[in-house]
Amino acid sequence: MAASEDEEEFFDAPCDFLTPHYHAEGDSFDPSQFDYVPPPAEVTILHFGSDAVSFGLTAHVSPVKYKIQMDYTSDTHKGSIKTEDCGIVEVEQLIPGTEYTFSITRIGENGNQSTTVSLFACTDPAPPVKITVSKLSSESLSFHWDIPPGAVQTYIVRCCSEGETGKTLATHKNSVTFDSLRPGVCYSLHVSTQLQNGRISKPAISSVKTRGLHCLMHHTVRK
Repeated sequence: MAASEDEEEFFDAPCDFLTPHYHAEGDSFDPSQFDYVPPPAEVTILHFGSDAVSFGLTAHVSPVKYKIQMDYTSDTHKGSIKTEDCGIVEVEQLIPGTEYTFSITRIGENGNQSTTVSLFACTDPAPPVKITVSKLSSESLSFHWDIPPGAVQTYIVRCCSEGETGKTLATHKNSVTFDSLRPGVCYSLHVSTQLQNGRISKPAISSVKTRGLHCLMHHTVRK
């Protein structure tokens, strides 16, 4: 039936009328038509150490070239990096034993940004750098260590000899004394840092030998 003068005729538009086209190779391409930038998806933590964390991201397949911006903040430290949308992002030069908020944003060629994806991660605590024996006798020894970076809650200290269980204690100080040791015995000293969330670092290890009784007697005679 023919349309009247007051009626307008409507035709079905093709389904891709409002959809940006992926042009074939060699065709001109205008990235501004891709206003929507998809957010990073399936972000996972691949590895974390005492001063670095790496993330795995599912790259978005598109003729548009995206970049990834990673912002990271803690109570005392913040920074930002920008990298290609290559699937792996590594953040370095972090503070050991520190909880960070990582915010990840995808950025298009036209400057448009996606919504931000946030994750929380805590770097591993760092062990003490150096153990120094300050006092040594046939039955006791005292030692201290350098305070490592990060928010240390306590130190887990262990003193043991071969074939023995040894002694273990927790302290808030960076020094300790062990008594009731055996003369002339080599002892291993282990010091680990522990965070408030319970995570414990790898131990710093040193060894020392208590003075023998014959050395003590010889020293007394010489006096």
